[in-house]
Amino acid sequence: MEQVRAALVLVAALLALLLSTPGLDDLRPNELSTPEEQARERAKWPGFAVDLATAVARVNEHVRVPLVDALVPLEVPFRLKQSWSLYTDGPKRVMRLEVRVDGRVVSRTGDPDYPWLTESLQSRRLRAMVARLVKEGESRNERGLTRWVGRRASEDFPGCREVVLAAMWGDWPGEELHEHHRFVVRAPEWQ
Repeated sequence: MEQVRAALVLVAALLALLLSTPGLDDLRPNELSTPEEQARERAKWPGFAVDLATAVARVNEHVRVPLVDALVPLEVPFRLKQSWSLYTDGPKRVMRLEVRVDGRVVSRTGDPDYPWLTESLQSRRLRAMVARLVKEGESRNERGLTRWVGRRASEDFPGCREVVLAAMWGDWPGEELHEHHRFVVRAPEWQ
């Protein structure tokens, strides 16, 4: 009986390790599968580390993920199912609001090089409106927010004619951002 108990404990420990391996759930399918990806990583890391990471990615994709998928029905009755995302590395996409006055970037959230209105746009009262505008492209307050930014631009940049609020999206860490959607307001009514 002790041998059966020992075998069950070993199986339980292996299942726990298999189901809760930190970070492996975040690997995308075919991670490091192309020679180009491996070469790009070899430029940053030693060759043995890239070889090890490639082997881990292959084992994860072809062994671990199918086993985890097969064990999902067991997770619910034993209350093992967790979706807390404890080991994630944060968001995969960066979304920022960029304000351009007459074609010149004057403000970008999270970028100290373009600080105009940053304090106001990141204030407790406006932060949620800005985030929703950038993420969803529509909000109940989009007209008021864009009009307010336009009027502030007319005060701080006399003679300006056009203000663009652009939602800039890109992959983490946000070094390369592309315009996803925009709002344009023009003088003199800033609508």
